[in-house]
Order: sequence, then structure tokens, then C-alpha cells
Amino acid sequence: MDADEFAQVAVAAATILLGLPFLQQATRQDGERATAGTAAWHSDRNTPSAVRRTDVVPSSTTVALCVVLAAAAFWLTDLLTTWMGIGSLGYLNGKVPDDPS
Repeated sequence: MDADEFAQVAVAAATILLGLPFLQQATRQDGERATAGTAAWHSDRNTPSAVRRTDVVPSSTTVALCVVLAAAAFWLTDLLTTWMGIGSLGYLNGKVPDDPS
């Protein structure tokens, strides 16, 4: 693995590791926003919280982070399988193996 491939793997891994806490925070904020908006609807004290259902609508930040992290995970998988010479993801980058099997 040369320096360019190593740098690409490092960037993909760093994107995933640094993006996961932001995704967790964004999903937590989405849930808090959803439960705060429905607090008036569930004013009945006799209804257990496990029975209450709220629809959590993801924010644009959550959606963007999901897209970026999914792309980074796919990119990292493609780089590692191409580097190791296994899997079918190696075909995606234009490198066709010599053995057609």
C-alpha cells in the first residue's frame, strides 16, 4: 500500500470516527425535539411512557451526516477490499483482475 492509498484509508476512517459523535448528537436532538413537541399531546399521566409513540422526523443535519458516513464507510470498504485483493468492490474503481474467475 503506497502513501496515497494509506492517506485515503486514513481520511475515510477519520471521517467515520469523527462523524459518529456528531450523528449521535444530531439524532438525540431530533428525539428531544420530537418529544418536546408532543408533550402537550400526552398530558394523561396514566399512560405509560412505553405506550406513547412519537414520530421522529430527522433534521437535514442528520440526513447529511448519514449520507456522508455511509459514503465514507463504502469508500473505506472499497479501498480495503481493493488493497487486499478480495471482494467484488475492486471492480468499481476500474481495476479488473487478470483472472476472470
